[in-house]
Amino acid sequence: MRWLVVLPFNRAGLMGVDFGEELAARGHTVRLFEYRRDNALYKNKSTKAAYQLWILRLLERACSSWRPDVVLVIKGGPITPNFIRRVKARGNTLFVNFFPDNPLWMIPFGCIEAYDVFFTKERYAMRSLQQVGLRNLHYLPMYCVPAQHHPVVLSPEETRRFATPLSFVGSRYDYRERFVRELADAPLRLWGAGWGRTPDPVV
Repeated sequence: MRWLVVLPFNRAGLMGVDFGEELAARGHTVRLFEYRRDNALYKNKSTKAAYQLWILRLLERACSSWRPDVVLVIKGGPITPNFIRRVKARGNTLFVNFFPDNPLWMIPFGCIEAYDVFFTKERYAMRSLQQVGLRNLHYLPMYCVPAQHHPVVLSPEETRRFATPLSFVGSRYDYRERFVRELADAPLRLWGAGWGRTPDPVV
């Protein structure tokens, strides 16, 4: 099968690239299409909409010329229901989304509904979305890539640097900072982007 993996960044070790590698190892033909591309226009409020429209046009051309059997979207903020409908009208392309964040907060219901299959790691979110009539939802827990995620033996120096009874792994968001603040007295170590910029000295 021909799989087009639509992902934020085409960089080794990031989510989406690993999907493509696994699919290729299983004998599928895979191409990657990145929709953020380390472009300042994506994060700029005044230019984001125009940039996303340009990206959608490039992606639609890629779908029209290559005609993938499956478009696998990783998160996919710029991917609109109208875009999915246009591509599907030209053939039998299946659209699948793997959404690694909370779909209740970060993606409109209409965008979820446009996919043939929408995977979420949040069971409670899946139940809530099913209660409002969405029927394309499936549970898929977060995964590991054995070549990258495996036990290692730490040196004494690494043990001193990294060992802790409790770790929190994930980028900083306001709601997470509030949670971490309540654990200020615990032997907690934080791993992820943004924590060094928090204004709260407790965190």
